[in-house]
Amino acid sequence: MKEVKVSLMQPTFLSWQGFYEMINISDKFVFLDDYQLSIGSTHLRNKLFTFSSDTGYYTIPIQKSKSFKKNINEALLFEDHAWKEKFLRRLTSNYSKAKYFNEVMPMAEKWLMCDYKILADINIDFIKLVCTYLNIKREFLYSSDFTQETGSTSTRSKRVLEILNWAGATTYICANGSFDYMKEDEVFPDCEVEVLFQNFIPKPYPQTNCSDFVPYLSVLDLIFNVCPQESIDIIMSGTDKWLSWKERSSL
Repeated sequence: MKEVKVSLMQPTFLSWQGFYEMINISDKFVFLDDYQLSIGSTHLRNKLFTFSSDTGYYTIPIQKSKSFKKNINEALLFEDHAWKEKFLRRLTSNYSKAKYFNEVMPMAEKWLMCDYKILADINIDFIKLVCTYLNIKREFLYSSDFTQETGSTSTRSKRVLEILNWAGATTYICANGSFDYMKEDEVFPDCEVEVLFQNFIPKPYPQTNCSDFVPYLSVLDLIFNVCPQESIDIIMSGTDKWLSWKERSSL
């Protein structure tokens, strides 16, 4: 049987480097777009430099009353475009001196100024945009399509396994933070899908705003400062060893 590596993640706003390592190492990537929105999470915000050497959250506004307890692909964005102009001014103010600002900023502006209504759409399009810029070409799938096709009402690990089987996975490229609930659910590792856990540690790169490297920022910080090929090299150096279930259990 041909090995098929599949990773799955909820689409986050201005996602971090580790997101792209998972996509790049996989054959297929599943956007978990019909998972429930978590207010205050990276569904809605991520960190970048704000001024001088300080960092802070860049947040996307949503209609909270209409989006509460909704899925990511149902959450409604705030309709006033003034926040987008403020967002772009903030990026320009803090990153205009970055080496690749003039290359990256126009595509970021084009993305942001599109007439998005749904949170999942703007987040997914950003992720795809970065993948195109970094020449990452993978097959993208959506958990909402799985739900529509199968009518499954499973949750947590059982749902993950069903999605992996639907995608034809032989290997699950898994986020490190998923281990605890997977162990609790006792669905993995007793199945036919091998699990490999990410162990991502950001590697330093030149940051225009700071002499001491600040890790765990949005991937935008990386691509503003570093060329595409070097960005991929840095991203793919994040996990020195992908951990088996047994290795992850021993930590």
